[in-house]
Amino acid sequence: WYILNDGGKVYVNYSLNNTGNTFAYDPNISFSGDSSIGFHPNSYNFSDMKNGTSNNSYVFQINVSKLTSPGIYNITANISWRNPDNTMGSVRNVLTINVTSNKSMAFGPSTLNLSVGGGGQNSTTLTINSTGNDLLTNVNLSCLSGDACTSFTITINETNINISANDSKIVNFTFGSNRGLA
Repeated sequence: WYILNDGGKVYVNYSLNNTGNTFAYDPNISFSGDSSIGFHPNSYNFSDMKNGTSNNSYVFQINVSKLTSPGIYNITANISWRNPDNTMGSVRNVLTINVTSNKSMAFGPSTLNLSVGGGGQNSTTLTINSTGNDLLTNVNLSCLSGDACTSFTITINETNINISANDSKIVNFTFGSNRGLA
């Protein structure tokens, strides 16, 4: 098992062992699996193997994008060879990768600059980007501290916001002031 929570690379070192009683000709290893998982290289040809020997190992790189959905992914290593009588032999080995949920976000602009006269209001927008690999759920925005929180009435047009992975949502902020504020 390999566990990845923010995309990345996994290096797998494969070595072939000929445990049979005869030569194995043209041994090859190739990978198959989910299209969101990449392999480099996709296959490799080893040199012929005498019975009872092991071949040089080879390191493969498995690439998982940061946007790969959370879940269990099985990668199959397909190993094949030609026997002396020209029949083909093969074996499979399954590698399991667990991609965990990574909920993250970014927003912009980073600062809001507005002019609001006494008794007036002004609005602006904020874009929230879901930068992880999973659905952001029930996102709520609020003013936490400072003069803006105490001197203005702040209205946000969305609550309990849900944003899919690699998507964004534009939220409207309205700042209102009391008549006595100048």
